Amino acid sequence: MISIILKKIESNHSNLRTPTVKGFIKEKPALNKEIVVLAQPINPIAVGRMIRTTRIKEINVLTDKIVRCSTSNSIYEIEYV
Repeated sequence: MISIILKKIESNHSNLRTPTVKGFIKEKPALNKEIVVLAQPINPIAVGRMIRTTRIKEINVLTDKIVRCSTSNSIYEIEYV
């Protein structure tokens, strides 16, 4: 698992309830794949939190630790930590 911080940069929806999520991804982002993040729950009685995006349409590598991914309705930044 890869430790990351997912940041919502821009979106036309409010499905991601927090602007930043610290969690884990199984693999690095790839075109036409979804970003799936496993994280600590927001609700203390929940077991965990899973965030799943729509398929990635564009990937921009900003640094060796930060990539920006565009989906059909959002832009996310992933920082590897």
